[in-house]
Amino acid sequence: MIVAHDLTAGHVLAQGDLAVADWPTDLRPEGAVADPGALVGRSLGAGMSRGEPITAARLAGPGLLTGAQPGLVAAHVRLTDPAMAAITTPGDHVDLISSAGKLVATDVVVLAVDSSPTGGGTWSATSESRLPGGVTVAVSTSTAASLATTDPSGPSGPSDLTFGLVLRAPTA
Repeated sequence: MIVAHDLTAGHVLAQGDLAVADWPTDLRPEGAVADPGALVGRSLGAGMSRGEPITAARLAGPGLLTGAQPGLVAAHVRLTDPAMAAITTPGDHVDLISSAGKLVATDVVVLAVDSSPTGGGTWSATSESRLPGGVTVAVSTSTAASLATTDPSGPSGPSDLTFGLVLRAPTA
């Protein structure tokens, strides 16, 4: 299966989003999903361009950790500045800083980026925006626990946690 048109991260797949592609056996991508029934209702973990094959690694869920180091988990964090999500892509290496200025996670890989909180193709920092967007990152279980409990002393508790995101330069 391939996507029939450009789709954003977080998009829930419907039958009209899918198309059949005939791939020669030696060119078929590893993990390509052939059954449309297995895809309808699933969310994309990353944006996709028309014609791209759908693999388990592109779907939100355990497939996001395909190829990750053993022992890592996927953790979602909300960002203080939604504009950072607009310029972040899966595969980027980032640091996460708590609202109190504490470096909580260093050099972690972005697995997925939330789609726009307003439902459009771009982020909006206006008052009409819903909750800030976020990213899903690959981290150790201890870092995931730190992300979930950093500064829970705020007035509304842990659900109000947001993080600053700092992009790292690619390494050679």
